[in-house]
Amino acid sequence: MRRFLKYLILFIGLFLFVISTSVLEAKAAKKSKAKKHPPVETEMITEDPLACLSCHQKQAKEWEGSPHGLNQVRCFICHGDLEKRFEPKPSPSNCVMCHAEKLEDLKKAKMKTCFQCHSGHTLEVKPGSKNIHTK
Repeated sequence: MRRFLKYLILFIGLFLFVISTSVLEAKAAKKSKAKKHPPVETEMITEDPLACLSCHQKQAKEWEGSPHGLNQVRCFICHGDLEKRFEPKPSPSNCVMCHAEKLEDLKKAKMKTCFQCHSGHTLEVKPGSKNIHTK
């Protein structure tokens, strides 16, 4: 009987280990899928705007005439690089280097993202948006 209990406990422990490992791997896979960009064949991926332009022509056209485009703020500044940290929809934390005061306004207004009021790559104010910026 003791031998049976010993094997039963061992089996249950092994079973729980396999289940918990599978759950953790599934969570990691789901998380990595959300942040991965399809492979792009180029060197210097974060510095070459042509790498983005080859697939994202509409966005690049919008970006060109925007304040970011006119100031040569490259795609990787907002979206991150394609290998370690890629964000299809940039978070406000990516904006803090240049727009700290605007982010304070965002926090005061209890808004989560700049894109609640501003259009993606043009950064134009969406019709009907309330001006939350004090300066």
